[in-house]
Amino acid sequence: MTKIKLFLLAIVAIASMNVNAGTQADSIAARAQAAVNKFVSNPNLRHSQASVMVMRLDSAQIVASNMLDVSVVTASTMKTITSSAALETLGANFRFTTPVFAVGELNGTTLAGDIVIVGEGDPTLGSRHFTENPNITEEILNAVKAMGIKKIEGKILVDDSLIPYPDYSIQWEVGDLAWSYGMGVHALNFSDNKLNLSFTARNGEIENACITPTVPGLDVVNKLTPGNDDNIDMLLESAHPALVVAGTARDNEKYNFNLANPMPWAMLADSVRRVLIAADINVKGKDNAVKEDFANNRILLVQHKSPSLNIIIKSLLDRSDNMFTEALLRAIARNNGKVPTIENGVAAVRKIWMDRGLDVSALFQNDGSGLARTNRASAHFFADMLNYMAQRRYNGMKLADLMPLANARIGKTLAAAPLCKRLAVKSGSMNQVQTFVGYYPADNPQWAWAILVNTFNGTRADLKDNMGQLLINVFEPQK
Repeated sequence: MTKIKLFLLAIVAIASMNVNAGTQADSIAARAQAAVNKFVSNPNLRHSQASVMVMRLDSAQIVASNMLDVSVVTASTMKTITSSAALETLGANFRFTTPVFAVGELNGTTLAGDIVIVGEGDPTLGSRHFTENPNITEEILNAVKAMGIKKIEGKILVDDSLIPYPDYSIQWEVGDLAWSYGMGVHALNFSDNKLNLSFTARNGEIENACITPTVPGLDVVNKLTPGNDDNIDMLLESAHPALVVAGTARDNEKYNFNLANPMPWAMLADSVRRVLIAADINVKGKDNAVKEDFANNRILLVQHKSPSLNIIIKSLLDRSDNMFTEALLRAIARNNGKVPTIENGVAAVRKIWMDRGLDVSALFQNDGSGLARTNRASAHFFADMLNYMAQRRYNGMKLADLMPLANARIGKTLAAAPLCKRLAVKSGSMNQVQTFVGYYPADNPQWAWAILVNTFNGTRADLKDNMGQLLINVFEPQK
């Protein structure tokens, strides 16, 4: 076969592929609105706000919608807005840093001074989700050994002052703050800012209370009342750091809870002390939190670096990690030359999207993660943002590459269909809220979509099944 014939066959094949792709796109566009109409006509959505859209990315045309411009509670789909803004302003190669200093004079094998760890908002220190990244406690130990230090006359000091109080959003509900999904973000975070509390309840009293890992200075306060019901409330007391156990508990019952750690700096300092002592390096003074006020007689021991931003975002979107996303919000504010507060981060995110031509009038953001019930956005805003991000590459990766696949996230109906492995998705849920946003196909997005439902009758499982069926009806109807 001649080269000319091969060339012509290649042209025909490409043209055929383009025709097929165009035909498929036209087919999706033709059936999308009917699928949306069927979804919102479900009697269980009679009293709902259901903001829905399907957008064709090659033309930025919204081919199907419902309540397109109505702003509704986003839940964790807000994480895509914050994460995308972080990619835009910080870059995929951004890494958090945590400097560690030896401060004082080195006399032979004795450091007449302190080890000072300066927090700069890294959420990944000691995280179980990034085990391949260097462990900061081991880095400190190795650096101390390399200097020949056998004794530290001072303390393990931690500078946790960069991020102002409060470490959580004032828009979060009090009942969320003590649980492992409601932990705040600090200048120094450690071990995912999580801890475990176990105890035995006996006649309204708490026995054998145990916090692991150890957090020096953190108390457990009992506010239980005797009763036969298993109805325990966990609350966080920040002024005098304590976990407050309230409500009622069954007698002689053993309890085990994963909770937020309000003092991650103390856990980190204690962990460093333990590692040093285990290596026969004595630390004389008591650990403490300080604000950096030293300028002289300091030696940089460690400049710890987090994983790159794209790796952090891929992990947090998959696990829907609130604390990690709040850390990104503060980093955006700091990168903008502002104090790393929630308010400054939100203002910076809003400006990022305005500067890129998006209409932010439908975006009402009060944190980075979506835990605040006052967060609102419309399907139209998500359409514009997802479309913008689909045109961008960050170290060769798209936002869709950092989002998890649907798999079983959108109900049993979709989980049983091949489409579940072809949808990139971010989910969000809270009381009377279920939301999903994403791309199709995941590996080469041609469509963006959002289904944001507030207030519904029936079960959440049924709603998710119906959402999954909507996506099947739009993108890959079963023959």
